[in-house]
Amino acid sequence: MKISSKSQVINFLDSYIPRDKQYVFQGEAGLSRMKYLMSLLDNPQEKVKIIHIAGTSGKGSTAYFTSRILHDQGFTVGLSVSPHLIDFRERCMINDQYLNWEEVERFIEQIRAAIVRVEESAHGKPTYYEVVTALMFTIFADKKVDYAVVETGLGGTYDGTNVILNPNKVCIITKIGFDHMEILGNTVSEIAAQKAGIIQKGNMTFSTIQDESIKKVLDERALAQNTQLIYVEPKIDSGLKLSLLGEFQIENCALALATVRYLEKRDAWKLETKRLGDSLRLIEIPGRMQKIVYKKKEIILDGAHNPQKMAALIQSLDKLYKGQKLDFLIALKKGKDYESVLKLIIPKASSITFTAFFLNKQGFPIQAEDPANLQALATKIGYDSSVVIKDPKKALEEALKKSHDPLIITGSFYLLSELYVILNEVKNLGV
Repeated sequence: MKISSKSQVINFLDSYIPRDKQYVFQGEAGLSRMKYLMSLLDNPQEKVKIIHIAGTSGKGSTAYFTSRILHDQGFTVGLSVSPHLIDFRERCMINDQYLNWEEVERFIEQIRAAIVRVEESAHGKPTYYEVVTALMFTIFADKKVDYAVVETGLGGTYDGTNVILNPNKVCIITKIGFDHMEILGNTVSEIAAQKAGIIQKGNMTFSTIQDESIKKVLDERALAQNTQLIYVEPKIDSGLKLSLLGEFQIENCALALATVRYLEKRDAWKLETKRLGDSLRLIEIPGRMQKIVYKKKEIILDGAHNPQKMAALIQSLDKLYKGQKLDFLIALKKGKDYESVLKLIIPKASSITFTAFFLNKQGFPIQAEDPANLQALATKIGYDSSVVIKDPKKALEEALKKSHDPLIITGSFYLLSELYVILNEVKNLGV
């Protein structure tokens, strides 16, 4: 049956969500399957100039910065971010806009036969992430984008996006720290090695300033791949004004600027300074210290979900709201470093509402930690001004009733994704 509606698109993609999380991250076997799928599609990923982004913190923001700057300079730009917050089409945007559903239907029909061939081969059934990634590369090649900005989903070496062998690919490595240790490794060096896996032969690479143990791994990878690696200081020109909240965004913006200025020289075009200034002044990035007003209440949305990201969020809140304690609405995914995250939040918290999320539309089964367990841990740490409301929509309403501006919603992009169903009624969400 031909796919000819939005619901059929969603059902088709959802049919590739693995029931078992272990099937999602298959390492070399998964990458081999992805390479086979791309070969059946005539390797569209090699037909586009790609900026490939890996790291623990800041990937999405850096991707949005890079895409917005390039688009405002007059280029057609593909952008793929993961996870998506509102709509899976965030994984295959053109000029920061969704494709219409009719186009998505057409592209899925275009790649469907190849997906079936892979499924019937010894490689086995592709995952949701692999199918959506193949769709993304196909769309970007078909649309003949000038540049494609592609964020890895998890890690780098075995990520489904790591099928780009073209030496004109540019790599960006954002801040590396602890996250997904059960898959990527238990030391920062092991994690860094996975992230550095996106650096292929001849790929110009930009990294933010990293700890020495991480820098050593990145330097070794760059040397082995015969590529130049430049470390970018977290600062921007004094004449540029960044409108976004969050000190950490300067670091992400600096990476994007270094990359764009390299592309300007390599590809022989002129960066328009006024347009650049407008890009940084007007950009909005969903779910990254994003301030909105809902029911006359100020809300800050941030997907910080590991200690590194939470530390950056709290540092920025401290600067914005000196000496002020704030109200938090929090959910965390199972398997996170709950204690470290809570120890960062608690000194800044006037109240904490613990909640959960119930999504299963991100390509693999996702489970929130029981909020009662989080409350028990907070109590153990010495904090007793918390409540548990498992339903996130009810939790939002109750938190707003008692909140003194602003209410901080954080802990997981999946929580934000669930609440955007309500908050999307607010204009200017940035997506």
